[in-house]
Amino acid sequence: MKRWAIGSIAFFSALLLGMVVTIGIIKIGEVILDSSRFDSRIVQAVEVPELVPAGTSFDVPPIFDPTVDYAKTLPVKLLFPGALHSEEVPYRSGKKWLGLFRDGNDDRLMPATIRLGPIENPDLYDTEVKVISAKRSIFLLSGANDLKVGRVVTLFEQFEGAKAFDLSARKSFGKGETFWWLWIENVGEDGFPQKGSSLMLQQTGHDAQVLRTLPNGCNDCSWELLWVGDLDNDSRLDFLIDVSDHYNVRQPTLFLSSKEYAVYASFRGVGC
Repeated sequence: MKRWAIGSIAFFSALLLGMVVTIGIIKIGEVILDSSRFDSRIVQAVEVPELVPAGTSFDVPPIFDPTVDYAKTLPVKLLFPGALHSEEVPYRSGKKWLGLFRDGNDDRLMPATIRLGPIENPDLYDTEVKVISAKRSIFLLSGANDLKVGRVVTLFEQFEGAKAFDLSARKSFGKGETFWWLWIENVGEDGFPQKGSSLMLQQTGHDAQVLRTLPNGCNDCSWELLWVGDLDNDSRLDFLIDVSDHYNVRQPTLFLSSKEYAVYASFRGVGC
């Protein structure tokens, strides 16, 4: 009798416990499914926000890379009148360019047409580039569709035979109330670039910017400032600098302010 009573009590207790658990689960489910029972502020607080990948700034332009053939890869081509090797001028006569010309006391960007011709009895160079114009051209650009024809403010031009601008000293150029300092960091004792040298540019109110480096040195190279002015008419100075890494190579390169002084155009020519 006692065993039966104990068994009955155990059976009904288990049954009652199961009913309680089932009802509890149902009630919990109702709470979870019915979000209207929650304060909307609490619901919003526990919502998982959408994950958005962090953005990376690409505003810092790359410095000059000697492994890149800028003359081939860049859409803008840079050229100079005079005697050159034929492989350095893969262009045709009659091609339209944009030239920077000396016009009286001013410099102007003007349309230009080039003429290529062989040099008779060439000793070193075999092709001559001529500009069909009575004005003296400083340099030529092709594909520079973002530049406008008109007057250009020039602050410096390196004339042939004249003393070169001293890049070993921290000198500046000014336009209005803004100045640009150009110099070689870690220059050699002779005033020329060496292993570890950097070509630096700094504008008033900005951090110094690296234009060119020589982590592995160079072969008796010398960097030379060729021209300074406002080519793109944005009230900021642009720089044409020979940044060659070899004594027998010249590599005049145009660093344009509107491109944050990334390489805009570059020409590479060999002496012999």
